[in-house]
Amino acid sequence: MAREQIIDTREEITEESLLIEARERMDDSLTYEQENRSEAETDLLFKLGGHNQWPAHIVKDRLQDARPILTINKLPTFTDQVIGDSRANKVSIKVRPTGKEGSKEVAKILDGLIRNIQKESDSNAVYQWGLQCAVDSGLGAWTVDIVHIDDNAFEKELVIKRISNPYTVYLDPKAQEPTSKDGRYAFITELISRKEFKARYPGKVPSDLPKQGIADDLKFWFQEEDVRIAEYWVKRPLKKRIYLLADNRVVSGEKWDAVKDDLKEKEEIFHIVDGVPEVGPAPGDEQEVVLNEVPEIVDERTVESHQVLMYLIDGSQIIDGPNVWPGKYIPIIPVQGKEININGKKHLRGIIRNARDPQAIYNYERTEEIERNALAKMPPMIATAEQMEGHDWNNDQNDAVRIYTHVAGQERPSATIPPQASSGNIAQAAAANDEMNATTGLNPPNLGLTSGAGSSGIKEQVLQQKGDIGTLEYHDNQARAIKFTGDILVDLIPPVYDNERSIVVIGEDESEGFKTINQKVFDKEGNQTHIINDLSIGRYAAAVSVGPSFSTQRVETAN
Repeated sequence: MAREQIIDTREEITEESLLIEARERMDDSLTYEQENRSEAETDLLFKLGGHNQWPAHIVKDRLQDARPILTINKLPTFTDQVIGDSRANKVSIKVRPTGKEGSKEVAKILDGLIRNIQKESDSNAVYQWGLQCAVDSGLGAWTVDIVHIDDNAFEKELVIKRISNPYTVYLDPKAQEPTSKDGRYAFITELISRKEFKARYPGKVPSDLPKQGIADDLKFWFQEEDVRIAEYWVKRPLKKRIYLLADNRVVSGEKWDAVKDDLKEKEEIFHIVDGVPEVGPAPGDEQEVVLNEVPEIVDERTVESHQVLMYLIDGSQIIDGPNVWPGKYIPIIPVQGKEININGKKHLRGIIRNARDPQAIYNYERTEEIERNALAKMPPMIATAEQMEGHDWNNDQNDAVRIYTHVAGQERPSATIPPQASSGNIAQAAAANDEMNATTGLNPPNLGLTSGAGSSGIKEQVLQQKGDIGTLEYHDNQARAIKFTGDILVDLIPPVYDNERSIVVIGEDESEGFKTINQKVFDKEGNQTHIINDLSIGRYAAAVSVGPSFSTQRVETAN
């Protein structure tokens, strides 16, 4: 594939200027996302449960006093319900032709190829994990990559990969699209040891910390024993010429110029003499026929576009790159939770965010209630100092044994009224439970529960529908991210699957077959005449549909 000239907005770009740009952009992203990332970490700790749902100082005090710290973690029930709903309704990528050159047959091949890419990538798990992260903390992500089909082949294929920690992804704060489709840059980072760095990149030396202390813009990148590396994806401005051909095709000027002469050599001119075709131009006014005619250029213009590049950096050196990416999109796909934009700043959240306080209240009230009930079984005793003399360290394990030493002239020790279980604790715990339903948008019927005694079936159904609608935004955002994945795949398939080969295609009924793509057809003299299933011809667009998988539909039909 011919590469157009890369035109940067600056007169020149050096390694140092590239690294300064990358560090500044990383700092912009860190500053912009600081609150989202901090809140997301708290969300995830709350979901993990245990003492994470209690304030640290209260945990410390209760541990010192040997008082209970109970966590009845209800949050996973809510997040699991949203994920379960999405498993029942799969999002499918559909390809349709746009423009005159696109064909339904090639669109069908692209459909089948994308299904196979998704199957081989286990994309259902990738998409579900992205949604899980968005539901938990407000952001998930995955990526599309190009790999060799095996170690002994030159052919390449596309794969969809999970990003296990979406907070290793840093996006352009100025991007307006929920998928960051319009972003100018993005990072995927990884913190590794210096030993791992040397093993992974032979011949490269991890950058040392500055001797006079680390500069502010390098603190993110370097720690005492670790180095942060990053894929720095960036769009560079690109000027390119395009031609409008007589057959209405629009082609790259550079690519057309590179192949035009070869195509011209394959043209053959015939003229008709007494109804019989003869090779060569017509000597007079006889009719001429051109075989393999090369269309003329009708119009041309220069357009402002961009080229996607990827650098591997560690903050103070370029480890690898620039590597030219054959597509027009940065292949990092974020999936958002719910978004609120305040004064131009994007705030993201998942289901857990607003349920944290009700969950904490529920833990406290239930702990208080259980502690009171436990103490009620062993009331505190009141005794004089003389009666306790010699028994100061008895029962240090709080055994259910009371030692009584009678002292002449003194009454026997007496029990005090123990703390009683409070109806207030029970009521507050019930209220906190209801508030978790309210803040997550999931009512008891959504969780497979009834909303209380005397509740009618119609009421249960209405409450369930409200919960379904309240969480619909998460599913829409996942579908939007999968649609963007389809856009990326449609864009990358022609340059990646650019040779003649047999590919696996999967039909809507999940049946598998083979198709030969980019198949060259030759005449008897060995001249190429045309290409069958040419994936580089025509324009195609991705769309998505949501519904049960074919296997689920088949089971439902059988039932």
